[in-house]
Amino acid sequence: MKVYAMFFLITIIFGLSWHYKTKLIDNIMLFLLVGYLFIITGWRNYAVGTDTINYVSFFNYFGSSVNDINFFDLVGMVHARFEYGYILLNKIVFYFTNNPRWLLIIFAFISYYVLFLFIKKLSIDSYLSVTMFVCLGYMAMTMNTMRQGIAMAFVMLAYISLLKYHSSLLCIVFVFCAFLFHKTALFFLVVLIFKNWQYTKINVVRIMIISLVIAAIYGKFENVINQINYTDYANSNITSGYLGIILNIMLLIYFLVVGYIANKHGSSSLLTKYYSQINQNILPILIITSIGVYVISFNFSQLTRIASYFELAAIIYVPNSLKEIKDNKLYTFLKLLTYIILLIYFFVILLLRPHWTNITPYIFG
Repeated sequence: MKVYAMFFLITIIFGLSWHYKTKLIDNIMLFLLVGYLFIITGWRNYAVGTDTINYVSFFNYFGSSVNDINFFDLVGMVHARFEYGYILLNKIVFYFTNNPRWLLIIFAFISYYVLFLFIKKLSIDSYLSVTMFVCLGYMAMTMNTMRQGIAMAFVMLAYISLLKYHSSLLCIVFVFCAFLFHKTALFFLVVLIFKNWQYTKINVVRIMIISLVIAAIYGKFENVINQINYTDYANSNITSGYLGIILNIMLLIYFLVVGYIANKHGSSSLLTKYYSQINQNILPILIITSIGVYVISFNFSQLTRIASYFELAAIIYVPNSLKEIKDNKLYTFLKLLTYIILLIYFFVILLLRPHWTNITPYIFG
């Protein structure tokens, strides 16, 4: 627990105390914070994380397997227990070394290098973004469900492609790469439908109605879930059940409230036109979509894995929204309140619901 306390102490000090930072210093501090997460993730003991020991065991099996991988066999990939991209990466690492430690290190490096790019290119407040990444459970994901951790990294690249470079083609390419590591990533392609939507009441209602309809007819989709081999997750320990879903929805609603207050008491002139545009429309739409998927998840809690792709938008939306506020007192209050809520949420789960993350007690090496 000491390592987490130290990390958050450093994050809060820099996030709240530094009124002015040069871009160079900001990038250096972001690199150090993300590097810290990379070390504790890549060099964790094999006992940290429910599935870590399984990934280590499968490493030798996949590495020495002589089975061919046909990336054009999409049907076979959907029905396969392990995605082809994950198997291929195991084979590549095993070709150079049979030490599974390197598998963890490489997975962690990919995850956190992309996180660095994601925050650097899209967030104005990198310290709050890193804190949200940890507190919302994404760090635990990189230690538990390593396949989805890599998929999440490719989805971050899809965010950058769509929001920063306005490239739908690159977005599709990166989502497909994510699909090669975790099938659920394919659902993120709906972002191409929402990319031009306005953040209006009618669109919010539309998303929620669609979610409620899907939740009501969920039974029709059970056979599809069975066919893609995710029924085994139903009894997994890596699930927070109804309570976790409710808490996540409440957090996301709070994030939207922060954005609403920022819009009412802020000035878009404090942001560039680019940041203001993505903050006013696509990011809140994606957060609403995440809430909608969480609603559907009451039928099958592992659908929260899909919601997490859309929830990534909050890591950008909240810091950028706060930066719109021109009232310094309101800005300080909301930022401090956000930190407090995030830290309470994170530490309460670690202490009272450790099986939700399976990363405590943390053991190094």
